[in-house]
Amino acid sequence: DPFHIVEIIISSLIAIITIYLIALFIKSEVFKSYSCFNIMLMSIILFLDCVILALYVSVGENSSDGGKFIIILLKTFFDKMILSVLSLQVIIVYAGIIHTDYYYSHEKSFVKIGNAICAIVSGALAAVYSSIRWVKDDGGNLKFEFYLDFELTKENKKRALVAKIIEAIFCGVNFFVNVFFLIIVILHISRKRKEAKVGLIQDLGYGNQLLRFSLIFSVNIIACVFSGVVVNFAVNFNMTEGYYRFCLIFFLVICFLIQLCFTINKTVYRETIKIFCKKKYKEIDDDSKIKSISTFEIAPADDDEDDN
Repeated sequence: DPFHIVEIIISSLIAIITIYLIALFIKSEVFKSYSCFNIMLMSIILFLDCVILALYVSVGENSSDGGKFIIILLKTFFDKMILSVLSLQVIIVYAGIIHTDYYYSHEKSFVKIGNAICAIVSGALAAVYSSIRWVKDDGGNLKFEFYLDFELTKENKKRALVAKIIEAIFCGVNFFVNVFFLIIVILHISRKRKEAKVGLIQDLGYGNQLLRFSLIFSVNIIACVFSGVVVNFAVNFNMTEGYYRFCLIFFLVICFLIQLCFTINKTVYRETIKIFCKKKYKEIDDDSKIKSISTFEIAPADDDEDDN
């Protein structure tokens, strides 16, 4: 089955990167920063989401009602955590670049409180979305519908409407956060790039940074739109099995791209060089200390007081 082959390949790549980041977190003292922890957390969430997706597709229908409920609950939780942590990381990047001093004086609160809010919101949404799948059969007994057809009864239509409104608000907030804060970051980097071109400041690779954040912007927006439109209104699209599987593959590709956007940064690069090529590592800014700000790829000294 081509779908399962693609699923295994992408899930394996996500698993390999996740295992590597965990090993890097254990081995490297530099990687034990709050911003790097958030990167590793996202990779773990993506990996677990892929595992639950495999259960969702392969054994879900054959499970008991309790098993189906747990699978849907976990799958929904990790899906919402992906978008939530994605938005949190965008806020962290914005604060780290635009308001560097303030961010580092509150970094612990940013990460801990932010992730706690993400978990609470995702858990609440997962509980609501999973609970509405409990319906009464012809005998009046509660039954959990794995693929709930909301068109069956008037009650199900009301449940569907409530779920869609909540999901639209959730995805809308994530969309706004990503667009608003990433545009500010991109404009900031563009301005620095122009200043570097005319020789006002040192060029610290603003072209590469602009390309990276533009890619992050594109992937994040696609993820929000896909979740808010395609997934939210899947029932209205009258999906065929082939189209449904295509959407699952597209979702896996998005997960992989999100992981790449999170892991391709200066800290991961330098620590990888340090482990596998110590000679080259010594040649790259041997006297400079690697700070957690490197995950944003902007040097603190580069921003003037007007940017804070």
